[in-house]
This record gives sequence, C-alpha cells and structure tokens, in this order.
Amino acid sequence: MIWVRWLLLLVVGAAASAFCPSGCTCNEDMPEVQCVGVTLNMVPMLLNPALKNLNLAHNRLRTINQELLFYENLEKLDLSHNLLSGLSHESFVAQRELRQLRLSHNNISSVEKTSFIGLSKLSLLDLSSNALRDIPPDTLSHTPSLQVLLLSHNRLHSLAVPTFRGLVNLERLDISENYFRQLPGTAFTELSELKSLDVSRNRLVEVLEGDLPLPRLTSLSLDGNSIENIDAAALHYLEALEVLSLSNNLLSTVPTSALSALVSVESLSLSRNNITELSAGAFVGLRRLTTLEISRCPMLSSVSAAALVHCSKLRTLTLSHNPLLRSLPATLFQPLADLQALDLRGNSLETVEGGSAPWDALQALDLRDNSLVCNCSLRWLAELLAQPNTTILDVQCAMPDNLRGVHLSRSVAYTSCLAFRHCDEDTISVATEVDHDSQSRQS
Repeated sequence: MIWVRWLLLLVVGAAASAFCPSGCTCNEDMPEVQCVGVTLNMVPMLLNPALKNLNLAHNRLRTINQELLFYENLEKLDLSHNLLSGLSHESFVAQRELRQLRLSHNNISSVEKTSFIGLSKLSLLDLSSNALRDIPPDTLSHTPSLQVLLLSHNRLHSLAVPTFRGLVNLERLDISENYFRQLPGTAFTELSELKSLDVSRNRLVEVLEGDLPLPRLTSLSLDGNSIENIDAAALHYLEALEVLSLSNNLLSTVPTSALSALVSVESLSLSRNNITELSAGAFVGLRRLTTLEISRCPMLSSVSAAALVHCSKLRTLTLSHNPLLRSLPATLFQPLADLQALDLRGNSLETVEGGSAPWDALQALDLRDNSLVCNCSLRWLAELLAQPNTTILDVQCAMPDNLRGVHLSRSVAYTSCLAFRHCDEDTISVATEVDHDSQSRQS
C-alpha cells in the first residue's frame, strides 16, 4: 500500500487530473470517467485520483489487482460486461466510499470471504449474469449498508445460513434464474428488512411452511417455476405483502388456504397455470385486493358465481386468453362495485350478461377475440358501443352467419340501427346495408 501511494505522488501529481485515455469521456467537474467499450485490458492508473464515478463496462478486463488503490474516493464503479473470472482477496479494500458496484455479465465463478472487505458504505451490489455456484459464508458481512443485492442468472442452488449475516439494511434481493429447488428459508431469517424478493425462473416445485420468514416483504415473485403445491401455512409470515406473482407454474387450483393469510396483498397474478376452475370463495381473506390476473390458463373452464365475492375492492380484473372458458355466471361481477378495468379478451365466451356488471361505469372493457353470438342478449353491448366517449374496444361477432366478422362499432350502431332492426327470440335481424368501413376496422 505504501509503495502505491508513493508512486501516486510521483507519477500522477497535479497533471493526473488532465489525463484522459483515448476513447474515454472525462468530466473533471464531477469528477467522472466513462471508458465504455474501448477494449481496455486493464484499469487505467493515471486518471484523476479524486474520481467519484468510473465506468469501465464492455471492455476486456480479466483481473482486478492493485490498480483501484489509486481511486479511494470512488462512489460508483461499473465493471460489467468484462472478462473477470473471480474476485480475489481485498479486491476493493481502498474503496471505502463506494456506494454502487456493478459486476454483472462477467465470468465470475468464485468470490473469496475477503473480496468485499472495505465496502462498508456499499448500498448496491450487482453480481447478476455470472457463473457463481455458491457464496462463502460471511462474504457479504463486510457490506453492512447493502440495500440492493442482484444475483440473478447465476448457478446458485443453495445458500448457507450465514450467507446474509449482517445485511440488516437489505431491502431488495434478486436470485431469479438460478437452480434453486427449494427456497433457502433458513438463510432468509437474517433479512429482517427485506421488502422485495425475486425467485422467478428457478426449479421450485413447492413452497413450504418456514420458507418465507420475511415479515417486512412487500413484493414477491415466484414466476416461472414448477410449483404444484403451496402449503397452507407457507405464506403466513407475509403480513406486509402487497404484490404476489405466481404466474407460469403448475398450480391446478387456486391455493386459497395459503393466500388467505395475505391480508395486505393488493396485486395477485395466477396466470399461465393449470387451474381448472375458480371455486366459490377462492380469494377469501384478500380484502385489499385491487388487481387480479388469471390469464392463459389452458385448463380453466369453470368459474363459480361466488368466486369473487370477497374481492369488493377489485379495480382491475384480467381474465383473458383462457380457451376453454365459454361462459361466465350472470352475477360474477356484481360484488365488484369499484371495478374500473375488465379484460375478457381471447376466451371462448359466446355471450356476456348485460346485467352482470355496471358496464357503463367501466373505464376499460375488452371483449375482443371471443366467440360472441350476436343475438338479442347482446343488445346492451351494441347500445354501449353507440354511446359517445365509450371506452369499450370494438367487438366482432362470431355468429350468426350473417353477422360473422361484423364489428359492432359505433358506426355500425348508427348506420344500422344498433346493428339490428328487430329481435325475435334468438337472433338479430340485420339491416340490409352494413357500414363497410366499420367491417374493416381493426380491433
């Protein structure tokens, strides 16, 4: 360390602040240096020693040795998109003012327990898109101020109990796109202040009691796993949870018992699962739920009239692209007095009851790409389409034959007397002339 400081005084001196490598951008006011994509194979040593921001992304750096000892005032350091294969002993020991360290998109397969010594003020550490198989216990204990830890797209399959020891300020953890088959619940016990957790695109098959001991957590993503079962007590610690995404898993039913513990949840996604039905009281306990998404469930064919009775605060409901869903109960939407946006696109619905919801109060309604039979039961929809400033997206008829492909748009309604002249018991008698512009209107 002494020889480095001596060299710094002799070589750098007052002229150092004026040196800027070819292809780099240097700002002496900040001061900061941007050397992005200039094929550097080592950290420049003659930059301004007072640097606060150094960006060396998209270069050919393979190691970090003594060069960083020149820059004790760094607050932001970006070494992403290089060729680093590991972090050695005290790689950043001089960077005691560093707040952000970005090491993503390298080839880092290992870190040492002492790699992060000195980083007592670090708040963000990005190690995503590397080749890490594990993190030695207590490696991160040298970063007590850490608030954001990004470990996505590595090769992690487990985390030892002391992995997060000392991270009392950590608020966001991303371990998505790894090889976890089970949630590392014992390691999570150290994260008393964690608010956001992303474990999407791993290999989880179930969520068990004790897997999520995170009472301050407000956002949880378990997307893209193979979860078939969620234990009834698995979520009962998550009293503060507001956003939960369980999309793209293998759930065959709504995990009602587990979800009922989420008294604060406002947004829930169950899309891309194997759910076959929405049973009565499926969302009991979710009294604060405002956004619900159940889309692209290839097995969903049945919805109980009482499925949403406990969702009185729901404002946005997406129930779309479920190919086996041919009908909805007439009273399904009646409990939803605050509903503002309803997406029913891409199902196989043949009709929608006019009295099942306050349609004219909706700010957005999407019924496109269904199998709607335009008989007298849909007069209410044609009338809504005829209203000025309607928020309903154009709807296309599938049946009867003489209306197939016709859009019940506003122009059709005006020119064709609400798309029909007289209603008998089953069908609409269509006007002989249909507005050709409306037929060609894109949905």
